[in-house]
Amino acid sequence: MSELMEHFSNLLADEEQINAQIAIAMKQICESARIGRSEFESTFTGITYATWRNYLNPAYKNSRSVAVLAALSWYTGVSMNSFYLGEKLCAFLGVSQEGLRLLTLISQLHDESFEIACQMAFGLIDEDKKDLVRESYLKARLLHREIAGICRFPRPLDLNSFSQDYKRSCAVGICRLQNKLGYSDAQMADILGVSEHRYIRLSDPEDELPIPVFVAVRFKVKFQLKETSFILDDMSEYPDFAHLRRFQDARDRIIRPLLEHLSSEAAARLHRALLNLFW
Repeated sequence: MSELMEHFSNLLADEEQINAQIAIAMKQICESARIGRSEFESTFTGITYATWRNYLNPAYKNSRSVAVLAALSWYTGVSMNSFYLGEKLCAFLGVSQEGLRLLTLISQLHDESFEIACQMAFGLIDEDKKDLVRESYLKARLLHREIAGICRFPRPLDLNSFSQDYKRSCAVGICRLQNKLGYSDAQMADILGVSEHRYIRLSDPEDELPIPVFVAVRFKVKFQLKETSFILDDMSEYPDFAHLRRFQDARDRIIRPLLEHLSSEAAARLHRALLNLFW
C-alpha cells in the first residue's frame, strides 16, 4: 500500500477526523491561493460565505460535500487528493509553505503563462541540481499542452449547478462499478459505511443528496482505486472539469520536483515575480 493510501486508510474509521483533516488542508490551500471573502464571493455562487467558512473550520462536525472540494480544486488547480492530506499536506507534497504558495500560483495558470512559470522555476534552480529535474520539467510542459485552453475555470461558478452535475456523474460511475463487481446495494452500503437507504440515494443520479467527503475517501480506499476520475466521465454541463481531473495528479507530481529544488531565496524571488507578472 502506498504511503498516500495508507494515510487515507487511517482516516476511514472516524468521519469527524476526515472532516477535520479536510478543513485543515482546505484552509491552507485557500490561504496559499489568497482566497478571502471578496475573492470567494466573486468566484463562487450558490453557497454562502458563512457555509464556506464552516467548511474551513476543523470543529465543524457536519458533512462536507465532495463537489465543493472539486470546485475548489478546479479553481486553485491543486489536485483533489491534496485536500485529503490535512495537516500532513506540505509533508506529503514535499513542499514548504512557500512551495505550497508557489504550487497554487502555478497550478492556476493557463497556456503560455504556465509555461513561462515553469521556465522561470527551472531557471532559478542551482546548476548542479538541474539535471535532477530536467525530465520532470520537460514532461510538465508537454502534459500541460494537453489541457491548455480547454479547462478554464468558468468564473463565477454556480456551485448548485456544478454540484448536481458532479453528483449525477458520480452516481452513474458508482453504479457502473457496482454492476461490474456484482455487488448488492447492501454490500456497497456496508463497504462505504452508510445505511442501505442512504446508499440508494447516493447512487441515484436523479437524487440531489450530495456525496460527502468521507464516502469519497472510503470509495477510493475500500476499492483500492489509484485513479477515480472515471466517475466524472458522465459530467455533461462541466465536461472541462472531468477532462482536467484526468491530468491533475500527474501534473502535480511533475510540478513539485521543480519547487522542491528551489532554494528559499529562489522560491521567494519566483513568488514575487509570478505575482508581478500575472496578478
